[in-house]
Amino acid sequence: MDFATWLRRWLLRHPLKEPPAAPRATYTAEVMRQVSALHVPSLTPAPRWLAWPRLALVPLAAGAVVLILVGRSHLPGGSPAGQITADAEVLTALGQPLLPEPGSAGGLEELAQELELADALVLAEAPPTDEEWVAETLHLLEELDEEPAAGPSDTAVPDEWLEELELLDEGELGASS
Repeated sequence: MDFATWLRRWLLRHPLKEPPAAPRATYTAEVMRQVSALHVPSLTPAPRWLAWPRLALVPLAAGAVVLILVGRSHLPGGSPAGQITADAEVLTALGQPLLPEPGSAGGLEELAQELELADALVLAEAPPTDEEWVAETLHLLEELDEEPAAGPSDTAVPDEWLEELELLDEGELGASS
């Protein structure tokens, strides 16, 4: 059965409602009168700024602000000066004195020594660059009166030297374990 015959049979079983035999203008006027009697508020489209792509920017912007605030709150103090400022603000909020009492032994000298020690620790924990590491290793070899291992040629590329020194260090670590 093709679509045309199926549609014809369906329309015979379910006839379409037709307007009364009166002229079309009368029928249209009657329908409009019934619609206006319903007092349905007109449905105006949403303002343009509430369109979906623009509306989606609001949660996206809020999420970005939250990520920035959370990310900045978990950053380390960075420098000792930043940590000192943060500690001073906390002590001030708690009502504690920032500096030791003037009559206490040491006072400012003790604080200066602590700061120097903290700076020295920060500098000591900093990883050396490749050039510094090579210079330190060569200096240690000179102190031990050892010659650096000669490569396949006397004009070895610094990258090859780095690889050889890393292999030498790995070998020493393996032997000491």
